[in-house]
Amino acid sequence: MDKTDTEFAGALSGIAEIGPVHGPDSEHGAPSTLHLLFHVGGPKTGSTAMQSLFVDYHEQLSANGVSYYISTDVLAERQEHRARGLDLLSSGNCNDLFDVLMGARELDESTRSDLETLLVPHFNNVESHHKYMILSSENLIQLSSEKLSFLIESAASLAGEVAGRQVEIRFVLVIRDLVSHCISFWAHDVRRFLYSEDVVCYAQSGYNLLLADAVNTFSSFPGVKTTILQYQRAEAMAANLLREAGASKAAALPFVARNTNKSLGAAGLELIRRFGSRLPKGGWEVDSRAT
Repeated sequence: MDKTDTEFAGALSGIAEIGPVHGPDSEHGAPSTLHLLFHVGGPKTGSTAMQSLFVDYHEQLSANGVSYYISTDVLAERQEHRARGLDLLSSGNCNDLFDVLMGARELDESTRSDLETLLVPHFNNVESHHKYMILSSENLIQLSSEKLSFLIESAASLAGEVAGRQVEIRFVLVIRDLVSHCISFWAHDVRRFLYSEDVVCYAQSGYNLLLADAVNTFSSFPGVKTTILQYQRAEAMAANLLREAGASKAAALPFVARNTNKSLGAAGLELIRRFGSRLPKGGWEVDSRAT
């Protein structure tokens, strides 16, 4: 076990909630409580595939007590995307929050005002029967503890002002085994990196450190829960995310990803054509719906 693995294992040991925590039928929390779920990735853990499901099923989710706000522009873009025969579309519904916080030199009232402007449509989308709200962006995992704390405070305050609700906040991370994580990076970055040990080094060390830092950061906020999910097909991860929060009715929705292409795609095929002899030996499969 190398240094990054040791640090990551140590970080995980401090988290009380890993894997199944709540029973499948548990709907916990007072009715006035809004369970705010921050799905934060990390990179190459099926975030885009999950977000695509949340967009496709946003009406069914709403009917089962879960708010996933998406703008009319995103819906129109998705329809155009589908019409062109493309399946996956990055539909993280709070990427703009990350942009504001990363670009902020100081966390002042101007920054808070910018965040509130972006968050208001999300809270306006919350109806009386909604117990859960999902904010999803794999970029959030990169934020510092200070900026995450600022986001938490702003969201909690706005929930009371706009939706008239108290909030329970939960961060949701996804971890992926190293082998499939490396393969996903190879397939994604083949045109940029061709074949480079840098890709492997990033997945092996940088990614582990990123997760370790994130877990330590999220677990440091009083009253904020952290759930870590194992990487699976997008449908299973979406259901597990909801189930872990207690949204058992929404978790039971028959999620079906619309992407039926199970090949590596153009980048993956190019990777195999050029560097097949240098790839790991043995059988492996990449499901393009969660890469």
